[in-house]
Amino acid sequence: MKMDEEINILDYVKVIIKWKDLIASFIIILIVLIFIISLALPRNYKAETVLLIPQQSGKGIEGIIALSSMMTGSSVNMPANLTQSLIGRTTNFSDILKSKTIAEMIVDGLSLQRHYPGAKKDGLIAMVRKKIKVKEQRGILRISVIDRDPRLAADIANYSVLALDEFNKKGNIQFTKRIREFIREQLAMAKVDLSDAEEKFKKYETQSQMVKMSEKELMLGRLMREVKVREAIYTMLMQEYEKTKLDEAKEELFFEVLDPAKTPRSPSSPRPVLYLFFALFMGGMAAVFLAFFFEYLEGLGVKVPMFRIWENKEWQKTLKFWIK
Repeated sequence: MKMDEEINILDYVKVIIKWKDLIASFIIILIVLIFIISLALPRNYKAETVLLIPQQSGKGIEGIIALSSMMTGSSVNMPANLTQSLIGRTTNFSDILKSKTIAEMIVDGLSLQRHYPGAKKDGLIAMVRKKIKVKEQRGILRISVIDRDPRLAADIANYSVLALDEFNKKGNIQFTKRIREFIREQLAMAKVDLSDAEEKFKKYETQSQMVKMSEKELMLGRLMREVKVREAIYTMLMQEYEKTKLDEAKEELFFEVLDPAKTPRSPSSPRPVLYLFFALFMGGMAAVFLAFFFEYLEGLGVKVPMFRIWENKEWQKTLKFWIK
């Protein structure tokens, strides 16, 4: 390729310099328009609260299930739905916080119908559900609310924690009652099984005189193991029963609030400075493209007028008005 055929970056620079007035004018017009639009847009404020979710554990119940599964014919038979709830119990807080139940608790708790006179309750519930945003990561729960009223945004975010905690407490109380009733039933059955196993052991020990010593020792060992296993199950059930009674009486907060929501001072949107940078970048690219397009038209013989915003009297009046 010959040197005169190669693209010279200076040619581009010359085009930009030639059409600098057009480029500057285009950017200024776009910046002014974006700035006016950003001033006209409503201000939105974002409030956020951060919670620590404690890890729940069902190791005691898991131990009972594991131990009972080792026994043939064990009386500890948990219903499938209850077993699934006991092991690996998880909660989708995002779905709960965006539910109609939580939204209704917030509407009633904050008396939002007074804040929005004339608004229907169903409409307020739908509005609250849209405003609440939830992020959950590594045991940290972030609840954010965006509203035009900065104080209301903080109030909704903070009250959502109280609503979620109340909802969770009710669920835990019902869950604990189910577990306690189940364990109470199993305790009665385990007590009978233990008594039967002990009776079998004593009866075989006294009535096995004609059995060979080796067979007798094997049978006694098997019966003794069965007694110990059933005794272990009974002990674990008794411990879990006492634990569920204590858990049911607890009234502590389920969540630990790391950062309560505060009334935001500055709006989260719109962001005039960010918009101006965007206008500067996009306007500059569009203006440069327009300059090269006009240069191309001139190359075809089309006459393109040089546009200088500051030499236009109408624009001078407009700029002076905005400056004042």
